[in-house]
Amino acid sequence: MQILRRHFLKQVAVSSAGVLLANSVQAQSSSQGEYTSAVGYKFSADGSVKPFPGNTIICHVPQQGENSDYFDALLDVFREAQHLDSMRKITLLPPSSYHMTVFEGASEGIRKAGAWPRDVSLDAPMDECSRILSAKLQEFKLNCELPLRMKVDPSPPVDRASALTLKLLPVDEAENAKLRKVRDQLSDYLGMSSPGHAAYRFHTTLGYQIRSFDPDEESRFQILWEKWRNDIMRKSPVIHFGAPEYCIFKDMYAFHRQFYLS
Repeated sequence: MQILRRHFLKQVAVSSAGVLLANSVQAQSSSQGEYTSAVGYKFSADGSVKPFPGNTIICHVPQQGENSDYFDALLDVFREAQHLDSMRKITLLPPSSYHMTVFEGASEGIRKAGAWPRDVSLDAPMDECSRILSAKLQEFKLNCELPLRMKVDPSPPVDRASALTLKLLPVDEAENAKLRKVRDQLSDYLGMSSPGHAAYRFHTTLGYQIRSFDPDEESRFQILWEKWRNDIMRKSPVIHFGAPEYCIFKDMYAFHRQFYLS
């Protein structure tokens, strides 16, 4: 009986410890905010970047020369943001990674028809997929007047799933038609078309939210984000991008240019 009693008490202690631990984790999660969709996908729960290999066609934000005003404005935001306590739930991307996506390309985490090149097997290694696209894109004719001219979208921020993005718009309808035509040509040429292809919204991503804000934090952040957006619009009313670049990447921290489309 004594042995059974000791066994029973041990089981109660273990069970109680498990409940306390679960409650502690739940309380911590509640106080710090729930994880966003970026966690387990592109980032870890602690905010560190995860492997997420792929390829893409982008325009890096010019960092030097007469068209670097957009980068300088983004860098001012980065300088301020990295010291704010309110940003502890967000992982900021390195400024060297700043870009505008022209065409999404393929990534390891999204292997399905439409999001994967038509001529590449869905189970092909990522490196092989990138090599095939590289060979094809070196034969692609851009036939597009440069530079690409964009501006910051002045509309109010919308609810975001996880990415901290600055929305961009072509400066006029002619520029919009030019960019949409390039996207359509790439879609036909590579045999890739995501469900949101026609309505794709151009943007620059500055970071990823790891934990969601509580209502007060969200309200304060929206005020801060509007200030940053207005500052960028004032400092860089027209954003100039050069030729799109075919890039490969291992994660969201760096996009390695292989060549310019021409």
